[in-house]
Amino acid sequence: MKKLSLLAILPFVISCRSQEKIDLANLNLNEPIEQISKFEDRLLVGVETVEYPFSLLLEVEKSQRYSFDGIDLAGQRIIFQINSETLKTDSITRLGGGHIDLKQAKTASELEESLKRYAADDKIYGVRIELKTQQLKASILKKLEVKYGKGTKNPNTDHGLYWNLKPQNKFILYAPDYDRLIILNNTNLSKTCYWDIMNGLIDFGGCNNEKYMADLLKNATKPEDVRDKPTLKIDKNWNINNLIVGKTTEEEFTKSPINKRFERVTEIDGTTGKTNEIYYQNTYHDFNLFLLSVKVIRRTKRKTLSMVTPSTTLERSTSHLKIT
Repeated sequence: MKKLSLLAILPFVISCRSQEKIDLANLNLNEPIEQISKFEDRLLVGVETVEYPFSLLLEVEKSQRYSFDGIDLAGQRIIFQINSETLKTDSITRLGGGHIDLKQAKTASELEESLKRYAADDKIYGVRIELKTQQLKASILKKLEVKYGKGTKNPNTDHGLYWNLKPQNKFILYAPDYDRLIILNNTNLSKTCYWDIMNGLIDFGGCNNEKYMADLLKNATKPEDVRDKPTLKIDKNWNINNLIVGKTTEEEFTKSPINKRFERVTEIDGTTGKTNEIYYQNTYHDFNLFLLSVKVIRRTKRKTLSMVTPSTTLERSTSHLKIT
């Protein structure tokens, strides 16, 4: 009878263990990626400049796996930050706007491929937690204040607070105006400065902004060092080489000889989340190609090269040719 009782409760014990949540409040934020994520969840790896432009992001969508000091985070977006030397450059930030390039990683090999592509570490150094509801924001804030005391007011936002936890080598940034709680292991970060779009520039004491930004952009190549620039021929109708304005599709452009080191950029309306425009820019933005979405047969869409709006002008300077 005892054996039967043990057998009866064993599946229950196993089930409970499998549902144990990862408490993000207790992470050291130097854990290996495989320790804090599972491929059973939808994992997206890549770049999202509005969220944070200078590190690789691992986004976990609608997971049931995470909590924060006993608070269930089911359904919230969880975004881990991963150090990437490749992204310490200005190639995706000079013009502002939003750039998103996220790729799903379904296996360990696909994750490893993305890490190699961005010269990224195999461990995290930060986490960004989405706070969708006012109740969740209030509950999280209460937990933070009980554990760390009152936070310091972030002067750049209406309701933002931050904690500089020197013994733990951590920054905690509570940004309810942007639905975020951000926790960073600052061991390899500046101890005096922090910047992102949601918090602005925070001075923890003695911040040298110029030095800080120079370190974030330390791998940026100087424009004068760029080689093998494409040759452009623009006719009287503003057609470029063999690209026909109003007819050439995005797919045709990407396969053309002119497509050297061009980067696809999606500009997003921060209020609505809708796409304002899509354009391609070369490594240092000396040339931009804007794309216009048009309807075609069967209600599908394709994007065509567009440089015929009244605001389109051609500027010449001593260093480059630029379309604005």
